[in-house]
Amino acid sequence: MAEVSLRSFLACTVAAVVILTAATTMRAQRFHDGEYRFGVDLGISIPGDDFTRLQAQYTLNPFGGATLERVIFPNTSVQFSAFGGYLKNEADDLLLTKFYKLKYNSIDYHTTYYGGTLGVAYALPSLFDITPIVQLHAGVIKHSAEIFFDQNRFISNKSATVWGPAVLFDYPVTHGMSLRAGFAARFTSTDLLDGIEYEESQNDGFSIAFLSAVWTINPVVPEPF
Repeated sequence: MAEVSLRSFLACTVAAVVILTAATTMRAQRFHDGEYRFGVDLGISIPGDDFTRLQAQYTLNPFGGATLERVIFPNTSVQFSAFGGYLKNEADDLLLTKFYKLKYNSIDYHTTYYGGTLGVAYALPSLFDITPIVQLHAGVIKHSAEIFFDQNRFISNKSATVWGPAVLFDYPVTHGMSLRAGFAARFTSTDLLDGIEYEESQNDGFSIAFLSAVWTINPVVPEPF
């Protein structure tokens, strides 16, 4: 994502946390020490490579993952996530000529990626049974990009580090199962998610919007006061 978008995302996240915290009263949370939870994620990933940002052509691509978490303190958990997805886009003639000075009629790329991250999550006070959760994850990503310069095909396989924040909203369906909706920003240490490295270009990244179904494996019943 571009730098301006990152600042806007962080500002909105901080504002949302402050407003939700001020507007709610502290109450017993549903996240109890010792619980294990398993979640399945499905959603879309949005590329954040150079020519995606420059031409503001944000394609929607499939994303999936799974997360195992353990609550280590009230409202705080550690998490491991495995994920995978797909990114694609194309550059038009004007972009190729103006920004990259490449003598091709078109560039298309198709990237598959997968990886794993470790992170921490904190559950904020609930409002109308909806619990906001903030996360911070870091890990590794493996990506394979297929690039077409006109009719010429190239393959790029690389590994990189990946990290970023996320905001989720958790709603309980039953005592042991909840649904979550979330948005995550993912930044990487590579400029090759799109398979192409340009001069003066920034590292690539992507965003994720997703829904999750989460099951508590061993629900903990808190002791009465």
